Amino acid sequence: MKMIFYDAKPYDKVWFDMAAKDEGFEVFYVEDMLDSKTVKYAKGFDAVCVGEETDLGEALTQELKDNGISAIVFRCEDVNRTRIEKKDENGLCILRVPTYSPSKAA
Repeated sequence: MKMIFYDAKPYDKVWFDMAAKDEGFEVFYVEDMLDSKTVKYAKGFDAVCVGEETDLGEALTQELKDNGISAIVFRCEDVNRTRIEKKDENGLCILRVPTYSPSKAA
């Protein structure tokens, strides 16, 4: 699997590079957020990874599908359920963080 990782931070690269190596997938990092100007970078990838600030409207979602994206991975647990259900209805696999580490400092 090839995944493009939007709004990438240096700490993201450390953890996702380790996971990619263990799971055998490729990750390409973009520092820009996913939007109508940067969606073109997703062409040729299987999945996109985005943060909670990403606004995935219908036009952007359709463009992702047109670019061959089959999965959207959210790097957060608090994702608007309506947004997820709508994307899932359109045949996209939606993944998110189910919960954060219980050892996370409050």
